[in-house]
Amino acid sequence: MSPLTEPVLITRVLLAPMAMSVRLHLRRLLRSVPGIEVVGQAFDASLISTMAATAKANWVLADGHTTLLHTHDDNDSLGQLINYLIMDLPGKIPSSVAANVNIHRIVRPLDLEAEQPNGAFLKTLRQTLSSRTAVGQALPAPSDEYALPSPKFKRAVRGTQKSFFDVLAIGASTGGPDALSAVLQSIAHRIDVPIVITQHMGVGFTASLAQSIANKTKLNTCEVQDGDTLRPNCVYLAPGGRHFEIVLASGLLVGRLSDGPPECFCKPSVDVMFRSLSKIAGIRTLALVLTGMGQDGLAGSQLIKSTGGVILAQDEASSIVWGMPGAVAKAGLCDAVLPLQLIGESILKLLRQHT
Repeated sequence: MSPLTEPVLITRVLLAPMAMSVRLHLRRLLRSVPGIEVVGQAFDASLISTMAATAKANWVLADGHTTLLHTHDDNDSLGQLINYLIMDLPGKIPSSVAANVNIHRIVRPLDLEAEQPNGAFLKTLRQTLSSRTAVGQALPAPSDEYALPSPKFKRAVRGTQKSFFDVLAIGASTGGPDALSAVLQSIAHRIDVPIVITQHMGVGFTASLAQSIANKTKLNTCEVQDGDTLRPNCVYLAPGGRHFEIVLASGLLVGRLSDGPPECFCKPSVDVMFRSLSKIAGIRTLALVLTGMGQDGLAGSQLIKSTGGVILAQDEASSIVWGMPGAVAKAGLCDAVLPLQLIGESILKLLRQHT
């Protein structure tokens, strides 16, 4: 990689693997600072180098309570182009990392939830991140394949608060209709984000599923039509035989249907839907993988996690087939693996968080 010579004007921060509660509060604090942009989180330490390059990050923000600094070999050129900001770091930094990166340490308060945007911690963090002597050189621009969309998603506002998530995305297969009904009945009319669903079903069957969900939950439920604007507290299902993608149009989420080839032998495919959400800059996705055969949703979940989303999965005991949720859980992507009867309440708790 050949670094650019111009100084970095916007501080682009990639979050290293860390506890979910720490990540949520750090993102809240960082978003309150003009000029600082959180460009994603690596949920696997081995992905830090690639993600930092594609997102043009010039800082990696790591929590010292998390073990991660074992990811770069001696030939890794990333270390010459990026800074680490390590908070409250215990132990010794491996020499292969310390020799190649500028590492800055600050001590974060234990209670990040109580930290205010004008507090001493954020002031120190801001000064360190914006230091012209510490910023160094920028990474080269990513290829078009990895370019982030623009403009960014316009986040929904609830009163004076901004909801932490913008969409609930659900993938399901074998046993999915009953599981979907159970989850949606438990959250119906208690959330204010769109619900998008890919359930493996053939042509002609998803319309009856939409009607069944509407009858049981009293939610506005339909097979998504190409070009539909996705509205809060409404349910949109991928029609059988068509892929369901979500795009950004004039700051709003819009459903699109495509006739691409099957993925993971499935059409519609959960991976297609999840992947489309991961491409929308600024969106926060809460994804749920329910009972189903195979591993459709695994690749898409990896992408959603890499952009800061949260993944929930149904547990094995309550699943008809623990293929899809099991694949995501075994890959270490889940923020929680839950029995069916607890999923709804967990969704509500997550959606009620504020930035």
